[in-house]
Amino acid sequence: MVREFANSLNIAIEEYFTQVKLAMLNHSSDFVYDLKTNGSSASFKWIKKEGTIKILHGSVELSKDEPATSKDALIEALLFKNENLERELDDVKKINHNLNNELTTSRDELKKIANSQSELEKVLYAKFVQLLNTKKERIRVLEGCLSKYE
Repeated sequence: MVREFANSLNIAIEEYFTQVKLAMLNHSSDFVYDLKTNGSSASFKWIKKEGTIKILHGSVELSKDEPATSKDALIEALLFKNENLERELDDVKKINHNLNNELTTSRDELKKIANSQSELEKVLYAKFVQLLNTKKERIRVLEGCLSKYE
C-alpha cells in the first residue's frame, strides 16, 4: 500500500515517509484531513493540496477497539492500586519519621560526646601542665643538689 501511494505520487518511499510524517505531526496547511465513520469502522485520509489540485496522499482503514475490561473493573483495579499505594506511602512516612528521630538522637549524642571530649582534653591538659611543672621543679632541686656536690 505504501509503495502504491509513493509510486502514484512519483516519489521515493523515503520521501513519501518524510511527507507523511510532516502531514501527521505538523498538521500542515498543505493537507486536508478527512475522517469518515461507518458504524464500528472508519476511514482516515490525508489529501495534499497543490494549488487548486487535490491529490490523495494516503489513507488508513480504522476499526473500533473494544476495551478488554469494563470501566467498572478498571475503576475497581485503580482504587485497589490507590489503596495499596496509600498504605505504602504511610509505611514510608513512618520509616522517614523513625529515621528523623534517629538522626536527631544521633546528633544530640554526638554533641554530648564532643563536649565530653573537650572537657576531658581540658582536664588532661591541666594535669599534664601540673605534672610538667612538678617534674621541672624536681629537676631544679636535683640540679641544685648536684651543684652542691661539685
